[in-house]
Amino acid sequence: MFEGQSLFVMLQQEEEAIQVYRIETTQQAQTEVGILLGEAAAVFVNHKQPIAFDGGYKPEYDEMLVIPGFKLSSQIVQALKDPIGVAAFIPDLKQQPVIKAIFTGRHTVVNGKEQLVVAFQKFRKEQYITTRKGISLFHSKETFTMDDRFGICITDSVDCVVVNDELRFSSFFFARQVFDLSEYFREATDTDVESFMNHSKINIEDASIFKINADSWVRRKIAIIDESRILDKYKVTEIKHKAQAFGLTITAVKNKIHFPNDKKELKNILKFLDDEIYKGVFSEQILQTNSKRKAEI
Repeated sequence: MFEGQSLFVMLQQEEEAIQVYRIETTQQAQTEVGILLGEAAAVFVNHKQPIAFDGGYKPEYDEMLVIPGFKLSSQIVQALKDPIGVAAFIPDLKQQPVIKAIFTGRHTVVNGKEQLVVAFQKFRKEQYITTRKGISLFHSKETFTMDDRFGICITDSVDCVVVNDELRFSSFFFARQVFDLSEYFREATDTDVESFMNHSKINIEDASIFKINADSWVRRKIAIIDESRILDKYKVTEIKHKAQAFGLTITAVKNKIHFPNDKKELKNILKFLDDEIYKGVFSEQILQTNSKRKAEI
């Protein structure tokens, strides 16, 4: 799929801007990397079932999440159109560069329409090959020799693939480290958290501890609960009664749902309000899930 295509690196700059550089390689290396990433990308293109991304579902191994209408930055698209026009990546040996991702892809025009396939690999710390904290020894011709050159390792996987205007990925955690996906995935802002804490049906044991506990998972739950308007649709007594049916105790303080300082208990209440605690149809056991989407029946 990408044999012979140029390889690029996305660098994270201090001012948050992303810069794209071309990785100059030998012809053999370019071919091998293209084949490696092409085979990994083909899985996303041809062998996984697409599931529309809604922020609440974790795909199985044979599924992928899809965001339609996704627009790549013009810098990335231009790099694919004109690789030679992109500056070569020359690492500063005095300071390790912050590599956000590496990518390769194809840009073609078919019947007057642009066709785009791009594979991105989130760059992990272990992919740096450097000797700043030790001595690297490489084996060649029955002897280990010291090498102090800077290098990077390309693995045999990709974290996201863009096909025309569609973003495909398996892990939102890694996809959001490659792209800014905030407009497709809403987490409660500090203002939203404050608003939730001050809701007429919410009682917070300790506001400062609640804010500390408000990690990414908690903020996502708050956003979903706000959007569902569960707290506006049901009385506190109704919510307590429904919780009791699942063996979950929800304490009310002055007719308000009490959120304790204990993070585990806090998360259990949020899971319940987000329909993540349910009763098995046959076992009748109380179960919980960390992934859900509307059933297609």
